Amino acid sequence: MLGLGVYDEARQASLQSQDWQDIRTRINHARPVPLAFCLGCNEPAHVKAATSTERTPHFAHYKGGGLSCPWGEDESRNPDDVRASIYNGNQESPLHKCMCIQVLELISLDPRYELGSGVVDGYLPPNDGGRGRWPDVRFNLDGLGKFAVEVQLAPSLATEVVARSKYYLSQSIHLIWLVPWYTFDRVARAFTADIAQEAGGNLFVLDDSAVAASLARQTLCLWAAWQADNGMERRLICLDDLEYRSDRHPLLKDVATPAVFREASLRRESLIAELIRTKGNWSSAIVHPVTGERDSDFDRLLRVLFSIWAEADGRRANFLNRQENITGLLNAYLNSQDGQCRAQIINHMLTRTRAKGQVRATVWDKMRDALQYPQLSVADPTISEAMSYFPEVYRVDLRGDPIRTDILPDWAT
Repeated sequence: MLGLGVYDEARQASLQSQDWQDIRTRINHARPVPLAFCLGCNEPAHVKAATSTERTPHFAHYKGGGLSCPWGEDESRNPDDVRASIYNGNQESPLHKCMCIQVLELISLDPRYELGSGVVDGYLPPNDGGRGRWPDVRFNLDGLGKFAVEVQLAPSLATEVVARSKYYLSQSIHLIWLVPWYTFDRVARAFTADIAQEAGGNLFVLDDSAVAASLARQTLCLWAAWQADNGMERRLICLDDLEYRSDRHPLLKDVATPAVFREASLRRESLIAELIRTKGNWSSAIVHPVTGERDSDFDRLLRVLFSIWAEADGRRANFLNRQENITGLLNAYLNSQDGQCRAQIINHMLTRTRAKGQVRATVWDKMRDALQYPQLSVADPTISEAMSYFPEVYRVDLRGDPIRTDILPDWAT
């Protein structure tokens, strides 16, 4: 079970490579707090990336875990055990040094380059008692801000990728992960997928043609590459072409977020018929994916969220009761005991969608009263699974700050 829902065999089979990568990244961003748990033994789990011998990503226990699990295995990676072997000598290779020096030389051609700001392998102090960092290259560009470039030649632990990403975001430093030309046809490999995920699915590549373009344009030019439906796509860019936001690192084209939204949309559409068929028949309540039993609280919460979504999307369907409008539905639900302890998740669904303008003042009065009651945690199975149907609302990392109106569907803005 994940904080974004339950992934049974059928749901896992429907996931695309980008969906797996999003889950893998979320798990690693949450560390050391476990976000994923095995349904067989309830021990922490992670996503094991595809390899040459295992062509499909899958959930796995950490090394030493799952010994009593019926699905157990004893070959999963333990980040603390493998860090040294991954980095053994690779970061000090001649190619790595050459690329670092080359990046600094090329960016120093840009008239906006701040003299003295460029450093290769320079130390940055820790923040909030954490670890300091040694970015491969750092520099400042007038008008664009501070940059760190990490040259990646070997597989990197996903946890290390996430740790660096968080650090640079906290310091308001734009992070560019840079790989050499030969990784263009290896985007599915774990080490490129993990670093691409931090830039919305983008890879940034420096090869001979990018160097030539940099010299001609007198600024650093790179290839931006991403996985499209028909294979890899790429475009030669300079740093001015990237999108800059305070809540994420620079990117050219976000291909990661739309993949998450597509999967959620398909899940919603597949459940609508079942919600309509079983409306009012509590003996046919939706089966909870964790317990495998019909759960009336889970069923009612789903129906309320789906009704709010339908209102926001202009469909105006009541999946819960016979109330004529969304105001009546919500007034009744927020008066109930199970609704009062789930008021917070309902409030977020309302205030983050266009349904906010479709309810009357009585709803907000009842919402205010209901929020005075103790609220269920997002760790509650009914909450986490229900939220997983609406990442456009509950995934604040995808919604963005400010709100990403360019990528969110209209109903979620």
